[in-house]
Amino acid sequence: MNDKCKSVFIIDIDTNILDVIYDELKLLRFVRDNKLISIVEPNSLTRFIKFLSDLKKNKIEANWEVNFLVDNEILELTLTGIKVSSEDYLLIFAQTFMELHEMYDELLKINNEQINYVREIIKNYSKEIQDRKATQENEKKFIVLMEELTELNNELANVQRELVKKTLELEEANRKLEELAIKDPLTGLLNRRAFKEILYREYAKAKRFGIKLTIVFMDLNNFKIINDTLGHQYGDKLLIDFSKIMLGNTRENVDYVFRFGGDEFLLLLVGSGKEEAEKVMERINENLRKRSGIVSVAHGIVEVNTEDNLDVDRLINEADFLMYERKRKMKQK
Repeated sequence: MNDKCKSVFIIDIDTNILDVIYDELKLLRFVRDNKLISIVEPNSLTRFIKFLSDLKKNKIEANWEVNFLVDNEILELTLTGIKVSSEDYLLIFAQTFMELHEMYDELLKINNEQINYVREIIKNYSKEIQDRKATQENEKKFIVLMEELTELNNELANVQRELVKKTLELEEANRKLEELAIKDPLTGLLNRRAFKEILYREYAKAKRFGIKLTIVFMDLNNFKIINDTLGHQYGDKLLIDFSKIMLGNTRENVDYVFRFGGDEFLLLLVGSGKEEAEKVMERINENLRKRSGIVSVAHGIVEVNTEDNLDVDRLINEADFLMYERKRKMKQK
């Protein structure tokens, strides 16, 4: 397939197709019930839903790889979305991505075409003046006007270009400040402050689309002994290594890993239930045993019931209780 092909749809948050700008990939003929989500390949469903959620929040998302099931074949597409400012609709690009500066260049091209049109009008008017045997002074005035117009247009283009640059720099600076506010400085993981907002967002998606959502609360056994005997520097390195183990055994851009403080950590697994969570913890424990024969992990697992009202403190307390029950049983062995 020509990798320059693309399809552009206007959809709402429930993926109902509201308008088709063009469809070079011919996706529309495979869509069921007018919902774009109906042709998303099952293994990409969770990632596609997260793409829509992040798009709604951030207004623009780019280069998300999602598989679609078209005519019994898997089609690998790159999605880019722009949230329409006036309505809660999303504009989806498949296969190709036009970056902001490329869109800006397109705008400049349109702007230059308009200027050329104005120049042509002035040129024609000048010719009419000549046909009527206008004075040379009038001709010079029109030439000067054209030159001034060109100069002003160039100045405007430079100002617009600089404005776009400054805007992008400011957005990047704000993004970095937001990251610092919600990330743990030692491990780089999300912190407790970020947990509540993310849980509410993922709970709403899970409720809407019938997706499982599971919380795993963790505590490192014997961590205080490590700190007291080998020193805080070694303890900090162990926390960093454990963070990498958790990230390596969860799904990037799908699951979330948090440091709650000290040696307490929390996982938010999207699209996974208790059984899948236990398998994740088995892998994490096995990797930690290879890293340190002294330290192990006690954990408590709570699968979120999307039929109930979301009570964040109750869920954390329940997972914390189950974690300490497991820790007590581990000490008795």
